[in-house]
Amino acid sequence: MHGDDPKIHPSTLRWIVALSVVAAVLFAINLTAPPEPPGQALGQAQPPFAATLPFRRDDGEYAGSDSCRDCHANEHKSWHASYHRTMTQLISPETVRAAFDGQAHEFQGERFTMHRRGDEYWTSIESIDAANASPDSRDPEALHLRLGMVTGSHHMQVFWLPGMKGNLQIGFPFAWLIDDQRWAPRSSLFIRNPHTVLSKENWNMNCIRCHTTGPQPRPNQAAQRFESRVADLGISCEACHGPANRHVDRQQRLARLPEAERQQALDAEPLAIVQPADLDHARSSQVCGSCHGMKWFDKS
Repeated sequence: MHGDDPKIHPSTLRWIVALSVVAAVLFAINLTAPPEPPGQALGQAQPPFAATLPFRRDDGEYAGSDSCRDCHANEHKSWHASYHRTMTQLISPETVRAAFDGQAHEFQGERFTMHRRGDEYWTSIESIDAANASPDSRDPEALHLRLGMVTGSHHMQVFWLPGMKGNLQIGFPFAWLIDDQRWAPRSSLFIRNPHTVLSKENWNMNCIRCHTTGPQPRPNQAAQRFESRVADLGISCEACHGPANRHVDRQQRLARLPEAERQQALDAEPLAIVQPADLDHARSSQVCGSCHGMKWFDKS
C-alpha cells in the first residue's frame, strides 16, 4: 500500500464495523441537523488524510487561544505549559511519547503492530488466524492505518484511528503508559460502571465534548458520516471563558480610543467574556464541573 489510502480488509475490520454500527444509530436518531460542507483542516495534514481529522470552526464565534496572548501574556504562558493545552493533539514527533518501534500486541483476534514512516505513525492490523495460516506468518491482506490524533500527555496517551466515515475517529485498543513506558489494553485503564456494556469508542460523540474547545460533533445523517469541528484541539482559554471573538473585537476597538473615552467605555460596555472567578460559587463550579463532574458518557 502506498500513501494515505488504507486497504480495507473485511476480516480485520470487525471492530471498525462495530463502531460504524454505533455511528449509524447516532445518525438514525438525528442528533443534529445536517451540517454545512467541511471547513478548514487543522494543522498541516495534507489531503486525503486531512479529511479524516476534525475541521476548524469558521462561524466567527471563537477567536482562538493565540488571540489572548497580547493582553494576557502571563495567563497564556501558564496555560500553554499546562496539560489542558496538550489534552488532544494532532500526532507528530513532538506530541507522541509512545514507542512506535515495531512492537506488536493482540486484541480480539487481531495483531496490531506499531511503527513509524518518517514523521507519520502507523499501525498494521493482521488477522491472527490468517497470519497463522500463511507460510510467512503474515496476513497477506493486513490493514494499514495512519493514526491522526492523540489524547493525553500526563499519565498516559490514547490514540485514535480514522473510522472511514468522514472524520469519525475510533479508539485504538492500546494506550501508552508514560511512567511505565509500555503499552497496555485501553479497556483496562478507565474506571467505569462495571455493569456498563463496553463498546467501541467514538471520539466525535464522546471525547470531543471535554477534550476540545468549541466542539461540534456534527453527524451528517444524510451522508452517513461525521463532519466534526472544533475551535481548538485541547482545552484552551475559551473552553472556560466562552467564545471570545466579541471580546477580542471589543478590546481592539476600545484600544483605539483616547484614554479618557476608553476608560468610560470599559466601564459602560459588557466585557463580552465569561470570567469564572467573578461568578458565584454554584455557577463557577458548573464551569469546571461540566467536564470534571463526570467520567464517561454512557449515552451519547
